[in-house]
Amino acid sequence: MEYNIDILVAGCNTSCQHCYVNGGYEKIMSFSDYQKCIQKLRPVFEKLNKSCSFTLDNELYNHPQALEILQFTHQEVHDYYYHHGSTTGIALMKRKDKDDILSLLVKYGTPYAGLTFHGGKKHHNEIVHNEQGFDVLKETAIYLHNKGIKVFLSFMISQYLIEDLDAIDQLLHEIPYDDFFFVIPNFMPTTRMINYQKLRLAHEDYPILFDFMDQRHIDSSEIKKQVTNFNEKKILASLSEEYLKDFFENEPKQAFFKVDQQLNFYYGNTGATSQLIGNLNDLTSEEILQSILQAKPNYYDSSHIHLKNYSYDQLFGLTPSDKNYVYPDIASCLYYLLLK
Repeated sequence: MEYNIDILVAGCNTSCQHCYVNGGYEKIMSFSDYQKCIQKLRPVFEKLNKSCSFTLDNELYNHPQALEILQFTHQEVHDYYYHHGSTTGIALMKRKDKDDILSLLVKYGTPYAGLTFHGGKKHHNEIVHNEQGFDVLKETAIYLHNKGIKVFLSFMISQYLIEDLDAIDQLLHEIPYDDFFFVIPNFMPTTRMINYQKLRLAHEDYPILFDFMDQRHIDSSEIKKQVTNFNEKKILASLSEEYLKDFFENEPKQAFFKVDQQLNFYYGNTGATSQLIGNLNDLTSEEILQSILQAKPNYYDSSHIHLKNYSYDQLFGLTPSDKNYVYPDIASCLYYLLLK
């Protein structure tokens, strides 16, 4: 089994409608608390070896001591740190020490960044709830590229993106990037993702995107595979005891945990915490280790719905929505249809 711990050292400059981790304008974790956190977790990482990793989630660059946090991280627990590179750019571009931060990323072998767009300027800013969002992302891409950082663009597929494909085409000619890809957003039963459903693409909407990709010689095979296999009607038509047994047996054997800005330690994904284990101030490293080792996989776990709590008969009784939405996986589809 693999274990991942999200450590929230700061909040985010955006509050994106699709965000399953419920990012937003949260408080920061003091640098001294972060040092305490790592010192408490390091023996856990060492005993679990390569089966455990952690990431600094939300927007690290909102922390006034982001540079010191990264330096301390690599000095103390470099082998266990996973740098996902995602950024809105808003906090980074305001920093006076941003060149030093990027130099550190290069030094420690993580010279890459992920930038996510949701459509043209108007729609993008609406989804991320920040009027600076679109323009700053463009500025960030240029800045990162000029500093030798690899830039990966992701385009979150929604009704807005389809409406703005001409703007996306223009964007790809305006900013530098090393690669880009289109992403079908997942679904978890959180308030913001329920509200985001109105923007999710239905099965019948995808030919427009496929035409856009095919005309520009963009590989659409993976998206087409997801659309074929993970639309509501196809999944419900495929449901059988064997299908569900295979799904549950082959889901990733991963357990996710979270440490928030107050050093509370939770079992569950960042946006769907299931159980408070305790506070790191009160837990010993051995107690943390044992709580991790005893945890069941929760890759698809949430605080509202756990698919394994439903009988096969209950899942067989589900019906598709009027839209026949498309998802990136089976679990996202079943979560929504159960909630519906």
